[in-house]
Formats: sequence, C-alpha cells, structure tokens
Amino acid sequence: MPLTKHQQEIRARCLYMAGYMTGHEWLEGYSEARPYARPKWKPTRYFTNDCSGTLKLLFEWCGAPSPDGEAWGYGNTATLVTHGWNPGLNPSRWQPMDYVFYGNPWAGGPGGHVAMLTHKDDRGRWHVVSHGSERGPKDELAHYRSPVAVRRYRIPAK
Repeated sequence: MPLTKHQQEIRARCLYMAGYMTGHEWLEGYSEARPYARPKWKPTRYFTNDCSGTLKLLFEWCGAPSPDGEAWGYGNTATLVTHGWNPGLNPSRWQPMDYVFYGNPWAGGPGGHVAMLTHKDDRGRWHVVSHGSERGPKDELAHYRSPVAVRRYRIPAK
C-alpha cells in the first residue's frame, strides 16, 4: 500500500534528520543513561545518547509515534524489538525507517544494538544510521554486522 502524503512527510523529515546527525556526529556522544537526552530539532550543542535513544529521538523529531509505546526519553533495544511488525530478514522486504537489530536485543542492555534503515546505495545495498560509540551516529552498511531481527513501526496515515 502506498504511503499517504502525511506518511511521506514524516519519512522525509526522519531521513533528513538521520542525515543531519551523521553529518554532525560530533554533536552526539555515547551514554546509556535514562531518561535519554531530548534536544530539540537540529541540535547545535553536544549531548549524549545510545543507539535506541538516538532512533527514538529521530522518530520524535519527525512527528512519528513512539515506536515502542514507551514515553519519550525511555525504552531500549528490548522494548523496541518486542513491538512493531516483522518484515523479516530478507532485504527485499525492507523499507526506510525500519529498525535493524543486532546481537541480542532481547536482553535490553550490552550485547544488543539497533540501527535504522535510511537508503540503498547505487549497488543496491541498504544503509543504516547507527550510534554505538562516542563519535557517532554514523552511516553504515546494514550488514556491517549480522542482523537478527527487523521491525517496522506504524506511522499514522494522518
């Protein structure tokens, strides 16, 4: 089913901000603190976050609902992987804004990681925005690690 204009706008804003953050990676350091930092749209000052906090922040900035139903500022890989729709591990079924999980995301701590699909390159390979170190977020190939799960979250039609 094609996206509505509203869904297209949300996706465009989310992907724009993912690109903004990978182009300004020095703005965001790494911390697993909760509640996670929630700077406003297009931050210009340093803040810290982790992989799940960064992706939820992208959804918040673009006007999408909280992907795991948790309050903004809370949640982790375990709450994210247990929500949403599972399109499977076949990249031909993936879409921008799907979350890709690595390691053991069900544990909700060290060992689990999540990144968000952004685009395919000219060779047809999916890329993700990923934040897992002091210098990040980064644009990475989706298969820079072995994916263990993928989730797609509902974006309201209006």
